[in-house]
Amino acid sequence: MELNNVSEKDKEKEDRKDERTRIQASQQSELIDQRKSGKPPKKFESSGNDVFGGLGLEDFGPR
Repeated sequence: MELNNVSEKDKEKEDRKDERTRIQASQQSELIDQRKSGKPPKKFESSGNDVFGGLGLEDFGPR
């Protein structure tokens, strides 16, 4: 059972790493395209509208 947990944890780490690599490659492609076409800089940061998988943030408001 413990071996299964370790295996799941490793798989999750690899999945997150794959996702970061995919995002990085996508952003790199955008930057290359931007340089070639003379487009203005693109902001890659979050716009503050992130979705937290159904986490209701209204519960954390002032009371």
